Amino acid sequence: MAVGARDHIDKLLVQKYQTLQVDNHNNINQIDEQEMLNRMEKVAQDKITMMKYQGKLNELGKTLLAKSAYKNYRYIPIR
Repeated sequence: MAVGARDHIDKLLVQKYQTLQVDNHNNINQIDEQEMLNRMEKVAQDKITMMKYQGKLNELGKTLLAKSAYKNYRYIPIR
C-alpha cells in the first residue's frame, strides 16, 4: 500500500511542501521534562474534576425537573 498524492490538489501540495524544512530542533532542550509531565498531570486532574461536576449537575437537573413535573401533576413517580 503506497502513500502519496491521489489527485491534482494533493500533487500540488506535495510539490509546494517537499522543499519546506522545519528547523526547531534547537528549542526542544528548553522544555523541562518533569515540568511538562506535572502540567499534563494537572490538566488531566482538572478534566476529571470537571467531568465529575458535570455528572453531579446532570443528576441535579434531572431531580429538579422531576420535582417540578411532580408538583405540576405531570409526573407520577413509580415507587
